[in-house]
Amino acid sequence: MSDLYKGLYKYKRQSLYKIARTAGEDRKNLAYDYSDTIFKKTMSNHMFRNQTLTDFMGFMNDIWVKMVDSIKSYKISKTYSVDKDYKYIN
Repeated sequence: MSDLYKGLYKYKRQSLYKIARTAGEDRKNLAYDYSDTIFKKTMSNHMFRNQTLTDFMGFMNDIWVKMVDSIKSYKISKTYSVDKDYKYIN
């Protein structure tokens, strides 16, 4: 990537505390991880030929993933038996 995008992906960093909290867990039967393919599977491949548009779609993909995850966090807030940062819910 060029210097144009330098520092734009800081929002994707994971907290070291969250990583340490789940270290060593062996989770099975997890749901499909749609976080990388939510836009690639719904948009035409013709749109991804342009590199600038592909980069823009990458940012839009992150926005859609955050929207879906916010719905999941609402579901978690109604369940009192799990931690508020629990991310393994469908």
